[in-house]
Amino acid sequence: MSAQSDTVLSLDTGTAAPLVPTPRRIIGTNDLLPVNFLARGARAARTIARIVIPVSGKPGYVGYGTGFLIGADLMLTNNHVLSDPAVAETATAEFFYELDTDGRPAHVIKVKAAPRTVFLTHKPLDYTIVALEPLEGGRLPGDEFGVNRLNCEPGQGSLGQPVNVIGHPAGRRKEAAIRNNLITELLTDRIHYGTDTEPGNSGSPVYDDQWQVLALHRAAVTGANEGVRISSICAHVRDQDLTRQAADRLRDAGIL
Repeated sequence: MSAQSDTVLSLDTGTAAPLVPTPRRIIGTNDLLPVNFLARGARAARTIARIVIPVSGKPGYVGYGTGFLIGADLMLTNNHVLSDPAVAETATAEFFYELDTDGRPAHVIKVKAAPRTVFLTHKPLDYTIVALEPLEGGRLPGDEFGVNRLNCEPGQGSLGQPVNVIGHPAGRRKEAAIRNNLITELLTDRIHYGTDTEPGNSGSPVYDDQWQVLALHRAAVTGANEGVRISSICAHVRDQDLTRQAADRLRDAGIL
């Protein structure tokens, strides 16, 4: 449209008046992001799986959670999703349980948990780290799907900061919450945020806009959702008496 045709009807006179340019471009907060935000989010999503757990004593019934890769064969989820090695022994991580770019169901890759290799858990911080079996052909899941390199430094996150959560709400195909999601409270070991989640999101990564994991989503609290700080999980892991297998893998993952 040419400058001469940029007009608006005046309500006072009923005549066409020039449309006056304004320097204002940002409405409220600045929501502009680099376009690679989308590609980096898609890359992060590859590391996230639906966890399927058969319900003991109820044939045909299963429970769902979410987990994400933090090492070549290490997955992080909640203690209340995988509470002990016996439960983890029955669990399967389903990668790409989602819709593809054409809106069709993607090809799902199922990987069994391997708690006899590595299993670390802590109920108060509601986390579990469990090993996964290799894929067909021997490649490790993280080598195929990617890994979330954890930043274990304390003090991550700030009030009002946007966060993004990817997981499997109610066990559905993978979904992302990237709108109207702000940190509302910062606690010693936890953060609260206004992100939409449902049961099944337990164990989801809580990302910042650079797709760095800030917290492990665990539950709803009054007026918000809650995640456990990654820095608190790292600090607790570092205080444990670890097996050599666990220590080697956690060191490779940059946690030790």
